[in-house]
Amino acid sequence: MFEPAESDNFHDFFGKSEGIPVKRIAEKGVESAFVFIEKELSFDSEYKNEVSTSVGKELKRLLKSVGVTKKGLILTVGVGNQGMTADALGGRTLKYLDITEHLNAAGAKSRGRGRLAGLAPGVGGVTGIDSFDVVKGVTDRLKPAAVIAVDTLSARNATRLKSVVQLSTDGLIPGSGVGNAKRALDDKNLGVPVIALGVPLVIEALD
Repeated sequence: MFEPAESDNFHDFFGKSEGIPVKRIAEKGVESAFVFIEKELSFDSEYKNEVSTSVGKELKRLLKSVGVTKKGLILTVGVGNQGMTADALGGRTLKYLDITEHLNAAGAKSRGRGRLAGLAPGVGGVTGIDSFDVVKGVTDRLKPAAVIAVDTLSARNATRLKSVVQLSTDGLIPGSGVGNAKRALDDKNLGVPVIALGVPLVIEALD
């Protein structure tokens, strides 16, 4: 049975937000949310808006759960290789964000939109610099209230591709889905809360 969408309880929740199925889990201090995509987004702008709104609400809940307020700076990191379509989710996401921190840094007002900065660190094979080192350096410099790390996820089954938006307060390990795990982008390594956001766009192939 569905709980009201307004519920803030992450425990044993399976309900709908904006008409979109959502599951929330809280276990061992980690909170996760899953927003399920049941139709092709490209052909239905109304449905796309509903999914976007639902994802936004879940992200807001998670940020609130780790103590982020509207006055806190959020650093969004677009993880991945923008030169590969399936791995470009992180970098492309930045293009759609309302980045405001440059206005705050210049002393201008951002009209109540909050503080948001973006970073696309690329991948070591292209830049020669490990993406973790880039993210760590910028995080230490800006000291954000939280980091949102956006990356492509790997699915074990083709039916899972493009079927869910996953969010978690546990951070993420770039490259782990394709057997090339890097240092984790998490609160332990970066010193600030990290919210991971991903969509499965590649499939794991085993010998």
